[in-house]
Amino acid sequence: MAVKKIRVCICSPGVKPIPALEGGAVEQLVTAVLNKNEEEGNFEFVVYTIDSKKLESISYINTDIIKIKNRQKFIPIRIKYSFINRIYFLRKKKKHIDYMSENLPEKVVDPDKYDLIIVENNAEIFFKIQKRIKNTKIVFHLHNDFDTIKSDFDKTSDRMKSIGNIADEIWVASKYLKKRIESLRCKASVQLLENCVNRDIFNKENVTYKEINDFKDKYNIQDRYFMILFCGRIDREKGVLELLKAVKLLPSNVKIKVVIVGSQWFGSRTEKKYMSELNQLSKELEDMVIFTGYIDQENMPYVYLAADLVIIPTQCTEAFGMVALEAITMGKVCIVSQNGGLNDLINSECGIKIVQDYQYVESLSKAIYKLYSNRELLKQMEKKAIEQSLRFMDEDAYFERFRELVDHLVELKEY
Repeated sequence: MAVKKIRVCICSPGVKPIPALEGGAVEQLVTAVLNKNEEEGNFEFVVYTIDSKKLESISYINTDIIKIKNRQKFIPIRIKYSFINRIYFLRKKKKHIDYMSENLPEKVVDPDKYDLIIVENNAEIFFKIQKRIKNTKIVFHLHNDFDTIKSDFDKTSDRMKSIGNIADEIWVASKYLKKRIESLRCKASVQLLENCVNRDIFNKENVTYKEINDFKDKYNIQDRYFMILFCGRIDREKGVLELLKAVKLLPSNVKIKVVIVGSQWFGSRTEKKYMSELNQLSKELEDMVIFTGYIDQENMPYVYLAADLVIIPTQCTEAFGMVALEAITMGKVCIVSQNGGLNDLINSECGIKIVQDYQYVESLSKAIYKLYSNRELLKQMEKKAIEQSLRFMDEDAYFERFRELVDHLVELKEY
């Protein structure tokens, strides 16, 4: 008797497309599973994702990509959801809806035809789909912390507890998140599906000096400069402003270039004010600051290797920290905020952790100068960074863990 493939529905958070042609940590992890399944053929996937023109050329044998028309950036749409969520806020109702949570659930036709439904990191999508199913098992895959960002009412302790009492399981992206969810004492079991790194892409041996030098030449970063790299979303939570404030406190004779890789988030009034302050400070620092915009993951290895130091100054609680894992895999020392999953990733041998208190900017500036002025210490820490990275899974191991979790939940069927 042959074993029927397990049919799995994956509902994306809806921020960026899957496959991860425009980046995104969650999207990259799902893509890793889809790609590995093309080799192994264990699952029949159906993925619901926001649409993108880049998806037109993508096809899989073992995955159907169901595209949701992308209208979420249109001003009327943004105004609509901003208004609705504002009403919730004024009524002290901790709930959040967005374009994808309104449009994706209704696209999932006959949800009970699947063996398993996995909802990626969007609580409202989970609640709406869970109400429609009768027999299918459903998992919520959590990638972010809850009750840490005042404006994030999609994931609060109350909503996470509600999910934990009706989901078949909650999967979490880090040891830190596992402890957080288990503290809620929910009915559902909490399973660790820890984030991984693609060691085929993030491999020092695969990067040429030409790639590194071409990148530095493009942005006029001469060898005499100490290059600091920030990679991530440019918004208040990720701490770019705190980084530039710390750089401004450095002695005037330091030779530093700060390279900021990433794009701005959707522009609310608060975010526009933040960007205005950020732009003003970058002008004051003149040619020390370089904004590159978004860079594809495949090109990030030589960007990491061009850098002398990677800084992750997050001001919210980082549930894991993919940038930190990629950086140490490339042998780069990290200065990070001392919180959440970053504590699991970075130790004192391969990085410096900055306490988030009123002296944060000053402490960050001192840490930068410490490594800037002691290159021998920096080299020693780089060796330890690679050793630390080996404690974490690659994409093959991640897929095996995914398969293990699914097999645990779904009874294999013969035909």
